[in-house]
Amino acid sequence: MKARIFLMFLMFALPITVFSQNRNVIWVHGLDGDHTSWEYYANIFTAERKINSTRQHYPGTTVNLATAANQLRPSVPGNASTNMGIGHSMGGVMIREVDRMPEANNSAAPKKFGGYITVASPNYGAPVSDNILKNNVHSAAATALDRLTCGPLAQSPVFTLPWTIVSGWHTTKVANLFLEGVGFLSQTTNQDLKEGSQPMNYLNENPSYVPVNNRIAIIAEETNPVHWRMISSKLFKEGSSSTPGDDFLPATMIIVRAAYNQKFLEHTASAVINPFFPFFGYHANAAAQWKKGQDWIDDSENIWCTLIKTSRQEIYTYWAEVWEPCPPNPKPIPDCGEWVWKQLTGVRTVTYKNDGLLPVYAQELKGVTGSNRYVIDHANHFEIRNMRYSKKNGTLNDGTKNVLNDIFNRQNDWFTTPRK
Repeated sequence: MKARIFLMFLMFALPITVFSQNRNVIWVHGLDGDHTSWEYYANIFTAERKINSTRQHYPGTTVNLATAANQLRPSVPGNASTNMGIGHSMGGVMIREVDRMPEANNSAAPKKFGGYITVASPNYGAPVSDNILKNNVHSAAATALDRLTCGPLAQSPVFTLPWTIVSGWHTTKVANLFLEGVGFLSQTTNQDLKEGSQPMNYLNENPSYVPVNNRIAIIAEETNPVHWRMISSKLFKEGSSSTPGDDFLPATMIIVRAAYNQKFLEHTASAVINPFFPFFGYHANAAAQWKKGQDWIDDSENIWCTLIKTSRQEIYTYWAEVWEPCPPNPKPIPDCGEWVWKQLTGVRTVTYKNDGLLPVYAQELKGVTGSNRYVIDHANHFEIRNMRYSKKNGTLNDGTKNVLNDIFNRQNDWFTTPRK
């Protein structure tokens, strides 16, 4: 009898409650999203796994972090032992904020999450927020418009602006894409999300209720050109099987760049053919103006990476063969008047891996083990929430679905979620 009672006690004491009932998964969208943002994956895994999915919507997307978390907290089911939070972008930060809110860490208060997954979240702040607050992004957009309109303005007869590049695309639209990429971030939100802000420091310095083994970071890494891919995914969503959203703008910008280059070459050739003023002066000037737009397009990714603070300047040394002239005075110096090898110093730009908006280091969750860190490559900040049509090397590759399946298939830990 005692043995039977002991076995019954042991069965109830084992941590199998997660598997004896459907797990509650709370999908939380980012600042530019809504309750439909996670719909694709929520529907897939609710149909396949023992999951009760809730796609939460918090209406105040332009308020501070604490207010947004307070909007989310009451709608989270009370049984924390089975509650898994999956948050994209600021949604991941909000889940962490709900977890560490004072009432959550009160032993008498109900806990909200047994574990969570942050997806492309600014866990240590969004470096771009500081540049938005300083109006540097707006200034960059103004510079883009200036460079892109120089050629059309120099054209004769003068084109009516905005100058059409390809069907439906013009100089103003291309320039404004720089604002489109980050325009969803409000002044209040940027104050909270910038690196080193009081809310971000408080979030990362205060202990979490969720055990460290029950925290996972999914990190997005995009391939070049990161800015056009990210903005394309934001504007055109997941696209289609034939045209993924992140491929639209890169392809379009190749056409735009070719249009500027063609005008530059046309005027350069005309300046050579017509070496006499005013024809030479007009064509030489027009060629230089079209070249400004072309150069801006070529450098736009570096400009963008500076704005999102995913690039830095570093000094390096290298060896090169240089001409060593002789001094004007008669006193000779060794090896003068010939080519010699010298060690020189240069400056180069190094770009951190990023998702087009956040550097990888901001998406990390410090303290978690390597097995709780997942990287999805060829994924940008917006694409990662729906990669059904994303392609890698020409082949469809739903990285987010694959990683979530890997997490749910883990053996003998909190994230294990059986199939139905």
